Formats: sequence, C-alpha cells, structure tokens
Amino acid sequence: MYNNSIAGMTAEYIVQAKLSHMLNISVRMPENSIYDLLNAKNKCSIEVKSSTQTGKRAGHQFSITQAQLEKNACDYFVCIAFHNSENPFDFTSYIVPHEAMVNIISLRKSKTGYVHVGIGVKSRRCTPDIITLGKDKWDLLVIDNKSSFTYHKNKLAKSMINKFNDFYLVGEKDIEYTPIDKLSGMDKEKGRRYRCLKCPTQKRKSLGSMKLHILRTHRVVDYDLS
Repeated sequence: MYNNSIAGMTAEYIVQAKLSHMLNISVRMPENSIYDLLNAKNKCSIEVKSSTQTGKRAGHQFSITQAQLEKNACDYFVCIAFHNSENPFDFTSYIVPHEAMVNIISLRKSKTGYVHVGIGVKSRRCTPDIITLGKDKWDLLVIDNKSSFTYHKNKLAKSMINKFNDFYLVGEKDIEYTPIDKLSGMDKEKGRRYRCLKCPTQKRKSLGSMKLHILRTHRVVDYDLS
C-alpha cells in the first residue's frame, strides 16, 4: 500500500474476503456510488473506510464525505485501520452503524466536503474509544433476519451515541451546549461550545476547559476527563 487509493481498494477486498469466509457474497458498487459494497444475501449496504498509521503515536483518521452522512446512505461504515503500510494483513476493523457515525461527527462541519473521525490519537478531530465499541463485530453485517439485523444495528448505534454524549457533555442539564456551526468569532475559532448555567457570568469554554471547570468548581468527576 503506497498511497490512499491503494489502501482503500485493499480494504474493500479485505471486507469482501471476510464476508465470503462467512458464506456471504458481496457486490462491488459502481464508481461514485454512495457506498462501496452490498451484501447480496441480506442487502446490507457497506461503506468501507481505510487509514494507515503513519507513526507509533499517530493513530488513525477516517475521512467521511458529507454525501455519506445523508439519511439511509448506507447501513454500516467498516473502518479498516492498517497498522503497517507494508503488511495489509496487520489491521483492526471497526464496524460503525450509519446513525452512530452521523452523530459522532456532528461536531465536525467542513467546508471542504470532508469530515474526520479518529481513534488512538488525541486531537480536536478525535473521538476517543467510541467507535471501538464496534471492534471486529463482523457478525452484524451478515444477520439474515431483517428485524434482528435492525435491532442489533440500532443497539450498537445507541451504545456509541450514549458514549459520545457522555464524553462531549451533550444533554447535561447544567451545561448549555451550542453546535460549532452556530457559533461565530473567537468562540467558533477556539471551539468554545460550552457555557456553565451554574456560573452565568462565565464565558463560553472549550470541552477540556469546561471539564476542568466542573471538576475544580463543582467537584463533579463522573465523566471522562481524558
């Protein structure tokens, strides 16, 4: 794998091989389709994403287009995280329901048409440990019964969304959260989306600053401080 396009093709072949091993035949969709693969047996639509780790601490970043976030664009994102650019068999897979992916990257609006979700790296584009809830859950892609397929997809999506909301303090009764695309000026530039309703004179804060404020001022520590 010498470039992103080759890594992407390799990831698609890996997913097809995995489905074939599980006795499910997949069909590659035409170029420029919203999703990449269709499981011919149960009609599960799959968008394959790939990322190659560039350093021991670099982690992985998966790029998502705005079109892929539209309603019913696919059933699952299958994110293949390659750990070695010279060895396509050294990878970890993350199975992410479409609904969960839409929620996970809802904080990341992009003028370029691409948004990003990351794992294993601390940055503003990272959503720590959330998509790892779907690590290697290949069985979700091959469930035959339609009701059971939908139930398990929604169950995983709910778990991811709940973890996302807990991490980003979304829905906390004492915190006013404003989406980044509704902010302006320095608040938007600095990502200051949060305002403490217990301290009305306080200015908006970033996620990290708000968590420290709650810890130091209100002594609440029942959330992820990472």
